[in-house]
Amino acid sequence: MFYFYDAGYPTGELTLDDYFRARTLKKVAWYATAWGKLYHRRLFNEKLYGADYFPSDVIMGEDQLITHRLCLRANRIWYDQNACYCWRIRENSITQASMTVKKASDYLEGEIQYLVDLMTIGKLNNTAVRAFQNNINLVKSDLEGQGLQNSGVYHKICQLLVLGTRGK
Repeated sequence: MFYFYDAGYPTGELTLDDYFRARTLKKVAWYATAWGKLYHRRLFNEKLYGADYFPSDVIMGEDQLITHRLCLRANRIWYDQNACYCWRIRENSITQASMTVKKASDYLEGEIQYLVDLMTIGKLNNTAVRAFQNNINLVKSDLEGQGLQNSGVYHKICQLLVLGTRGK
């Protein structure tokens, strides 16, 4: 099976706010992924916040840990709606495999880091928090589907979801 991206914007330059809005709302498919993008070599001259670009111990969502940070360092972000990338989905790939504690933990770490980075640059808003809650709720459901309710990551997700309901 092959999927192509969903052209959500016309070809042109995006502001950083446009990028964060689209990534938060997942308005354009795969905004958090590293593939399907061209990067200027300058962006990789030094580590991002002291972290490796693609942490070797992360098996799921490693690109979501760094893509938005690369956009923060970029002088310009350009969107091209032409189909230049084809994603081949294989039955036994990591993205198609059942949810595991490790995958859920890695994904949660990326989602938390995204919120922390938004907060650090003064871009955290209710829309981003709601998107975070929706995203981790999906992971929680996947963990339940695999019978992994006794895992530490499941309990951490539950705690974060309860914290999100405080003050409403």
